[in-house]
Amino acid sequence: MKVQCPNCREIVELVQFETSDAGLRFRCSACREETFLPNPQGRPAPVPAAGAATERPAPAAQAADRSEVVCPKCGNGQQDAYACHRCGLVFARFDPAAQAPDPPAAAALWDQIQRRPEDQALHEDFQRAALAADRVDYAARQYRRWSRDPSRKELAERMLARLVSTAQAKLVPAVQAPRTGNRQPVSKVILWVVLVAALGGVIYYLISISSLLGKIR
Repeated sequence: MKVQCPNCREIVELVQFETSDAGLRFRCSACREETFLPNPQGRPAPVPAAGAATERPAPAAQAADRSEVVCPKCGNGQQDAYACHRCGLVFARFDPAAQAPDPPAAAALWDQIQRRPEDQALHEDFQRAALAADRVDYAARQYRRWSRDPSRKELAERMLARLVSTAQAKLVPAVQAPRTGNRQPVSKVILWVVLVAALGGVIYYLISISSLLGKIR
């Protein structure tokens, strides 16, 4: 998620941030200044006394009478209704039209998983379809939403860990793969270059010696 820093006016990616009922606190990666954006629907941020150290807002209270808020971007569940504690999304600024549509193949497989949650083959097909569509975020969001169900929490977390592991393996650069084929011809070219350079050096040395002997005579 990106925000505009009110200090330097740069639009930066949120990297170091904290959220609470009071609002969003983050450190700008451009000017390195710490900024607090108050939550217009929450409690006001405490004002520190003169000379006192600035206190960070207290974490959101897990009150029993407050309904859970699910982040529409990453699927994280929490009590704070201002910003997501996982991805930093400010809910009031979320535009559903800007979110990429669900990948059709993966969405169809997820519908089947709802009916047969223990089918490991379906989970593998679902994750492959999400990876093929470059939509790991979609698959992760579905498993995070699933994990809020106590009866499916263990399975959802296991599948989410497998998804992350598979996605990381896919991102391994191709240059790290063992190379075969034209390594031997390249070595031969280098060997010939070295031999020609050595021969040129010998010829130059002999010419220099002959010229020196001619001058002595």
